[in-house]
Amino acid sequence: MDTYTAPPIKASKFTPSKSLDEYPEDSIKKIAVLFTDIVGSSKFFKSHGDTAGRKMLRQHQEVASPAVVEHGGVVVKVLGDSIMAYFSNPQEALKSAIKIQQKFQSFNQRKEPRYQIHIRMCIHYGDGIVEDKDIFGDVVNMAAKFLHLAGGDQIFVSHELYKQAQGLPSLHFEAVDLSSNKNILKGLTIYKLIWDETVTFDPYVKTLLYYKPVWELGESHFAKAWDSLIDNKDDLWAGQVEKENILADKSVALIVKDPLSSLPLAMDVMKFLNSKLEKDSPPFLPLQIIVDSGTYVRADRLDLEDLKVDWEEIKPGNIYISFSAYTAMGESEAFSVFPKPDQKHPQSFYKVDLNDQLQNEPGLFLYQNALAQGEYPPCYYCGDRKHLTASCPSKQFSKITHVMKDLGYLPLEEINKLFFNYLTKTDIKAGDGVEPLSKSDRAAQWAYNGFCELKMVYQLRFLRLLWRTGEDSWNNIKESKKETAKGGLIWLGQDCLRVSKLDQAETILLNALEKHPHDYRVHCAMGFLHVEGKDFLEAKHYFSRALEYAETRPQKIFAHFLLSRLYCLNNDLGKAEDHINKILHIEPGCSEAVYQDIIFQFRQQKNAEALRRLIKLISNDREYYVYALIDPELAAYNEIIHPELNNLLNEAREEAEQIRAEAEQKAKTLEKQLTAEEKKANDPRALFLKIEELAKADSYFNYLDIIYYGSSIIDIGSRYLEDRRMKLLRVLNELRPGVKSCIVAVNNFSNRNLIAAISRKLKNIQIKMDDNETIARGSDPERLKDAFVQANKLAKELKQVESELKNLHKTQQMLFFITKFFKNTFIFQSVNLLIVFLLFPICTYYLHFFLPEIRITPETIWEYQKIVMILGGFSGLCLALMLSTKNMPEE
Repeated sequence: MDTYTAPPIKASKFTPSKSLDEYPEDSIKKIAVLFTDIVGSSKFFKSHGDTAGRKMLRQHQEVASPAVVEHGGVVVKVLGDSIMAYFSNPQEALKSAIKIQQKFQSFNQRKEPRYQIHIRMCIHYGDGIVEDKDIFGDVVNMAAKFLHLAGGDQIFVSHELYKQAQGLPSLHFEAVDLSSNKNILKGLTIYKLIWDETVTFDPYVKTLLYYKPVWELGESHFAKAWDSLIDNKDDLWAGQVEKENILADKSVALIVKDPLSSLPLAMDVMKFLNSKLEKDSPPFLPLQIIVDSGTYVRADRLDLEDLKVDWEEIKPGNIYISFSAYTAMGESEAFSVFPKPDQKHPQSFYKVDLNDQLQNEPGLFLYQNALAQGEYPPCYYCGDRKHLTASCPSKQFSKITHVMKDLGYLPLEEINKLFFNYLTKTDIKAGDGVEPLSKSDRAAQWAYNGFCELKMVYQLRFLRLLWRTGEDSWNNIKESKKETAKGGLIWLGQDCLRVSKLDQAETILLNALEKHPHDYRVHCAMGFLHVEGKDFLEAKHYFSRALEYAETRPQKIFAHFLLSRLYCLNNDLGKAEDHINKILHIEPGCSEAVYQDIIFQFRQQKNAEALRRLIKLISNDREYYVYALIDPELAAYNEIIHPELNNLLNEAREEAEQIRAEAEQKAKTLEKQLTAEEKKANDPRALFLKIEELAKADSYFNYLDIIYYGSSIIDIGSRYLEDRRMKLLRVLNELRPGVKSCIVAVNNFSNRNLIAAISRKLKNIQIKMDDNETIARGSDPERLKDAFVQANKLAKELKQVESELKNLHKTQQMLFFITKFFKNTFIFQSVNLLIVFLLFPICTYYLHFFLPEIRITPETIWEYQKIVMILGGFSGLCLALMLSTKNMPEE
C-alpha cells in the first residue's frame, strides 16, 4: 500500500472569527465532524497527470458524498483531496464512515492497484458553530489535527465520538498510541475503528408530510382558511412532529415522529380546512398532500433538496403516498392505496383511499370553478376573468383549432391534468397548433385552446372565417379549411384590433365605414372595437347594423350571437335568449345556438328539460360531451349534469366492451374466411387493431369509436354471411333444374340395373342439397363456408352424373337399335326365305302351268331363287335398318 501522505489539513482554517459568546445560542450545536483524505493523491497526480488526477478526485467525491447524505449528514466543502461533512447524530456519522470505506473497498476490487483509491477518515464529536454553509470551532480543528494519523482504509475516532457509539453492533475500537504526537494532540484519546466486513446500515430516513396549496385553484376564502391553519398549527400537530418548515409559497413540510401518524395528521388538516370552508366549500380542496420517506433530515435540519415530485400527477384534494413510505409503514387495514403497489414495478406515488371520510365524491372535472375565477368582469371573447377583453389571447387565433375532438379522446384523469397544468402556469400563449402531448407546456396549450373554443362564436377569428365567403350553411363555414381572401381597409382595421392597437384600428375602421357603410364586416369590427373599449351601448349599435346589412344566413347568425353575448354579459337574459331563438329559427340545426339555449334553460331552473336537451345534443354531436364537462357556465349544475355524463361514459364503456369481445371473435373468424381480395376492400383485422389501440384509454370518444369499428366488423361479418348465403342459394337453385332433369331421365330409363348406380348418386346429391339449404337458413359462417364449397363440389358431381347419363343413354340407344335391328332383320329375312322357298316355287309352278311355253327347269328356278333371296335379304336389311333408326327413343 502507498504510504505517501499529503500534508495535513490546517486546523487554523476552521477557527471562528469571533469568540463563542458572540455567536447566537442556536448556532452552537453538538455535531460530529467527519473528514476524508485520499492517501497518496499528490503522487497519483505526478504519475498519472492532471486529467487522471481530477477524475480520481471526482470519483472520490461521487462515492463519499451520497453516503454522507444517506445518513443525515451535510457535505460542507471539498478541500482538494478531502471532504468535510458534519452530522447531528454521531452514530449516523460512524455508519456513514463505514459505508464510505465499504464502497471504496468494492470500488478498488474492480480496479488495477495503480488506479485504486484508498482514503483515511476521522470523526470527532463536540460543540461546533453551524452557519448557513459552513462549520467552525474546536470540534472541527481537532478532527483536522488527527486526520493524518490514520492510514489508508482506516477510520480514527475521538473519545467523545467513541462514547456516543456504544451499542452499535459489529464494531470494535482499539486505542491509538499517541506517544509520538503528545504535543500536537495533548489530552486527546483516539481510537481506531474495526468493523465486521459484512455489517450493513440502513439509511437515516424520515417520514415527510408535505402540504402544497394550489393558490391558482382556490379563492380568497381558501387563503383565509390556510392562514387559520398556520395560526393553529401547534394545536394540530403538537407532539407528533420532529421538524417543520413553512416555505415561501406557504407550503408546509413536516417530519413526523411516527410514520403511521402521517396519514391521520394529513386527514386532520383536511378536516380542519373543510370546517373553515363549510359555507363556501369547493368541490375539492385546492391542496396537494404527499407522504414520502427519505433522507430529509440532514444535520438536524429539514432538507427538501432530494424531494422529487411530479406535481401534475398529484390530484388536489387527495393524499398520495410514495412507495418507500408505504413500504416503511407496512400493509395496514387502516388505509388502502390505489393502484395496489407492485414490488417489481413500483410507481412514484399512490393515491390513498379516503373512503369518503373527508368530502363528497367530486365531479368528473374538477376545475370548472377555477376556470371562472379572476379579478375582472368576464371577457367578452372567452369568458375568462383573469384578463380584460382588450387583452384576450384568443384574438391571436386565426382559425378553429377543433381541439375539443382531441380532448374527447383523453381519459377524464388526463383532461383534469391538462387543465391543472394550464391553471398553474402563467406563461400560456394563444396558438392555433394542436401538437402531441409530449411536453407540459403543450399540454397546457391544449387546455387553453379548449377553454377558448367554448366561446368561439363570439371571437374575432369567426369574423375572419366569414370574411369573403358566399357559403350559406353555418356548419359548412365551421368545417371549411379554405383560406378566406384577405386584404382591404376593413381587414387592416380588424388586424389592428387583433394586435390591440385600438386607436389605429378606430381610425382605419372609421375611414372604412365612410367608404363601405353597408358592409356588415366593418360594423362587426366596429362592434368589437367598442366591446374592447367597454362601450357596450355603441357595440350594440354596430352589431345591430351588422345584422341589418348581413346577406347570408351565417352572417345573420353571427350577428345574432354577438348581440346575444352583449345582453348576456349585461344580465339581460331575456333579450339574449331572444337572439338565440332567432338563430334557431334561421337554422334549427345550429348546435352552438342549441347549446346556448340549454344554458339559458339551466339558468331559468328548467333543469329537467335542459338536461334532456343536453343529452340529446351530445348524442347528435359528441363534442358537446367535452363542452358540458369543462364549461364554467355549467359549474353550478354539476350535481345533475356530471352523473348523466358519467352514465353516458359507463354505457359507452359497457357497450364497447361487449362489442369489442364480439368483434374480436368475428375478426378472427373473418380472417380465416375472407379471401385476400376481399380483405383489401374490408380488412377486419386492421379495424380490430384500431379497436385495440383505442381500448388503451378510458375515454368517451374512444368507446364511441370502438362501438363504431366493432359494429363495422360485425357488419362485415353479417354482409359476408348474407353474401355467402345468397351465393350458396344461387348455386343450389342453379343445380335444381339439372337434378330434376337427371331424375326424369333416370325414371324414364328402361334398364333399371344399368341406371341403379347413377340413381343412388342423384339421391345423395339431393340429400346434400337439402342439407345445404338448411344450412343457408342458419347463421354459422363456418358451416356456410363449408356448404358453399360442398355446393360447388355437388355442381361438379352433377355434371359428372349428367355425363354418365348421356353415355348410358347412348348405350341404351345402341342396345335398342341392335335389338330392333336384329328383330326386324329376323322378320324380314324370315319373310324373304318364305317367299324364296315357298311362294316362289308355287308361283313358278302355276306360271308354268298357265304358260307352258316358258320352260322353267329346276336349275333355272334355283337361279331365280338365289336372285330373289339375295335381293330380298338386302332389302330386308335396309328395311330393318330404316325401321330401327326411325323407332329410336328421343333424348
